Amino acid sequence: ISGFLGDNNRKGIRHELRAMKIYLDAYKSLKDAKEYKLLGLLSENIAIFHRNQSFYDQYIRFARCAVNFNYLAKDTLGVAYAYQTLGQAFFYKQELDSALECTTRSLQLLKDNPIRLEIAAAKLFAFIYCQKGEYIKAEKILLDIIDKEPNERKKLYHYITLGHLYQKQGKVSEAKKYIMMCMNSPSLSTRSEAYACLSELSEAENNYKEALSYKAIADSLHAEFKLQMQRNSY
Repeated sequence: ISGFLGDNNRKGIRHELRAMKIYLDAYKSLKDAKEYKLLGLLSENIAIFHRNQSFYDQYIRFARCAVNFNYLAKDTLGVAYAYQTLGQAFFYKQELDSALECTTRSLQLLKDNPIRLEIAAAKLFAFIYCQKGEYIKAEKILLDIIDKEPNERKKLYHYITLGHLYQKQGKVSEAKKYIMMCMNSPSLSTRSEAYACLSELSEAENNYKEALSYKAIADSLHAEFKLQMQRNSY
């Protein structure tokens, strides 16, 4: 099995390097042609690629490019989403004030913001305030997101985020309440994360047998998720 996974990992790296070459070749061609709308979209994809590789300076660089190209394309909604990407990039770099500034800016460009733009911004605000230790602000935002979220499946992601927030504060019963709501999620990744969180909560209560049981389930789901992702990449 380890040989199979190792071979798949090497193939995955080759696919990623090939994808980056294609991205950069397309970027040069589009830049020469001044195709600003496409350049904005491509810059966001390149930014996310760098995020996945933990190259956060490049993540910020191409997120900034996405903002600039969407301005040149006169695509205000594209600029708003690009500012959120830039805010996320600063968050990953732990430049929290810059992350707040960019996320706030993303909501100031349109008279009527789409619900997905508003929820994405609010979620990032919650992450930032949580990182700053301002848990009451983060909790209020997350509860508001859950009330506004029209997509029941997406609510599961908010539940697990809120569960983690309560876990950070040592509010075990509140954390379990929201984590348990994710146990039947169709997403293997979400279920794995939920069981891992339950394992940590059980360990905090000195229930080590239960903690080990949850951990085993979390590991199994995570391994299944990784295999699923590798199959889907070919």
